[in-house]
Amino acid sequence: MSSKRITQLSVNNYIYCGDYYLFLKRAETKKIDPGMMNVVGGRVEPDEDYLTACIRETEEETGLKITPKQIKFAGILHHIEGYEKDWVIAFFKTKVSTKKPKSGTKTEDGEFIWIHKDEVPKR
Repeated sequence: MSSKRITQLSVNNYIYCGDYYLFLKRAETKKIDPGMMNVVGGRVEPDEDYLTACIRETEEETGLKITPKQIKFAGILHHIEGYEKDWVIAFFKTKVSTKKPKSGTKTEDGEFIWIHKDEVPKR
């Protein structure tokens, strides 16, 4: 008999300014994807929709206050392997006017790094 898997709803936000994208090199101490490069994002709370979660996670992680007009929906993925839970991830792309808020800033989650679009890893 197979055990029932839990599905976690989450968001990923590809924040960009000009030709640069904001990435987070996750701290080695993080439970999920330690040391990996990722974009801003996180879990959707029980009372939230994906867009609201995107706005909240972006502000919590970066301090950037974004509006729905800046955000474009990019797609959704149901990821079912490699983790304890299944994940349904909504992807967004958000244009910001400055790189200053978190360029190179270290947080408990890791270190933010702006990467030129031509240098973004393809995989």
